[in-house]
Amino acid sequence: MVKLSLHQSALFLLNLLIPIAGFSNPITPGTPEMIPPGASPVVSATAVAGSSDGFIAVWRDSMNNILWNSSTDGITWNAADIIEMPMGGGTPGENPSVCKGSLGYVAAWYVQKALNNAVHVSLFNGSSWSTPQTLDFSGPVLIGNTVSVAANAQGFMVVSSWHAGLSEHVYSNFSSDGTTWGTKVNISTMPGGYAPSVAGYGNTFIATWEESNNPQASISTDMGTTWNSYSIASDGSAYSQVTVSATSLGYLAAWVDMSGVAHSSFSSDGMVWSAPVQIASGVDTADAVGIGLSGTSHGFIAAWEDSSNNANASFSADGASWSSPVQIGTGLDAITGSLVGVSFFGARSLFTWTGSSDPYSNLSQVQISLFSPHSYQRPSNRR
Repeated sequence: MVKLSLHQSALFLLNLLIPIAGFSNPITPGTPEMIPPGASPVVSATAVAGSSDGFIAVWRDSMNNILWNSSTDGITWNAADIIEMPMGGGTPGENPSVCKGSLGYVAAWYVQKALNNAVHVSLFNGSSWSTPQTLDFSGPVLIGNTVSVAANAQGFMVVSSWHAGLSEHVYSNFSSDGTTWGTKVNISTMPGGYAPSVAGYGNTFIATWEESNNPQASISTDMGTTWNSYSIASDGSAYSQVTVSATSLGYLAAWVDMSGVAHSSFSSDGMVWSAPVQIASGVDTADAVGIGLSGTSHGFIAAWEDSSNNANASFSADGASWSSPVQIGTGLDAITGSLVGVSFFGARSLFTWTGSSDPYSNLSQVQISLFSPHSYQRPSNRR
């Protein structure tokens, strides 16, 4: 028999009670800070990426410029600057995306053009942004306004949805260095792929999307050359973008249904997914923007705009049970239908959103010690 200390026993009982009772939120919100914007109002969600060594926020303004701002601590921000101005009669589209990789940050955004649409990307190497490039999405017509970018140990991946003939499909582009991008790859096996998201961990990329109101997933371990697709759920509940997070714990997908209930599903391998569980109700369904997600080895954080235009967040140690929501911001811009950005790192989380036509952030503390799945590990007889 293995004898547990008093501390281990307390943690063991706490971990047993958490999924039963629904625990209070371990997220302690900080003070919302306005991120200095550019000269024009913000008309998109404010995307964010980064960790303890700094952050970058990216958004689109009413002049259709793509702008960015940086902060070393998530509290004090620098002056905003432009990544791209409207080019060739085209205008950048809705929400941009940004991620952090080993070679720097990559931002991606949708561009509207008269004859065809496109996705532009740029790499920030720590001192400047590269000249925006147009990805190889020639042929299909870009639909919607959802572009997502992620990094793993192999490089960067961009996903977006396009018309291919009369059908909608999800396509991907890979780059090992953020500057040289490969040809597009169709990663959705069935027509109807829409509003994708992508995440990376180790040598794996995972993409998720909504297909006929069902959340789908696809995994690649060879830099996006081949993808294997799997169904997350078949209950027809996905009304929003299906977002995804990838960590050492596994993969978490989240979406919102038509009644404003946020759902999540967890998978340890990206192939077999758990039955959906509820994150929260009363989520804003305007523009079907979905749920912001970020994860670490300690768990996952979800963030969203509620029907009263407030920003909320919840924590899960295992992707199966969620803490009660905590409010992290108010006065979100109802017109933009903002996706709440989130970057979870260490024992802190940075949230970003758009409110009153300006970008905002909130650096919050996360008390992970009591709620981490690693706080208590059951004794094992394995040698």
